[in-house]
Amino acid sequence: MKIFVKPRKSLTRFSIRKKKKSLVRNRKVYNFSTAKSVGIFFDCNDTESLGKIRHFCNRLEYNKIKTEILCYINSDEVPGELLLWDACNVLSNSDLDWKFRPKDQIAEDFIAKKFDILFDLSLSDHITSSYIISLSSAQFKVGKFREGENDLDMMINIEQDNSVKYLLEQVINYVSMLNKSE
Repeated sequence: MKIFVKPRKSLTRFSIRKKKKSLVRNRKVYNFSTAKSVGIFFDCNDTESLGKIRHFCNRLEYNKIKTEILCYINSDEVPGELLLWDACNVLSNSDLDWKFRPKDQIAEDFIAKKFDILFDLSLSDHITSSYIISLSSAQFKVGKFREGENDLDMMINIEQDNSVKYLLEQVINYVSMLNKSE
């Protein structure tokens, strides 16, 4: 349904702003030593970044951080690599309503979960990504710097290398520096 895409996106942006007014979120800064739970959201439009994200998730789990993963794919078809990754919940276009909002309970549960940190590892701007990140109840949201309105608590500029690999390097670097006890 590619009809009236702009008005549908505008309705979703309005819906996001309206829901954010009633969203109660306790903001708190965490690092990898203090976080107990992490949510990872990413868009998987290239499967090359999948290995880097898996490695990052394994690192978090090795450090005893409970990790939940939600991936959005801007397609009705889900790549086999994602289907084989049990820890990753996948959201495709067939899981969206006509306003590009998730109609799947897995996505709603992810949004409602009060993660210590939510990592937004998506590189592209999509209204579905905005919906999930904006309405998330996570206490500390980290992701790529984007112009305009966003709901991240910590934004990382990756203009010099717009890749998931570089974003993850910067995330690890900067989040590790936060709230260090000397």
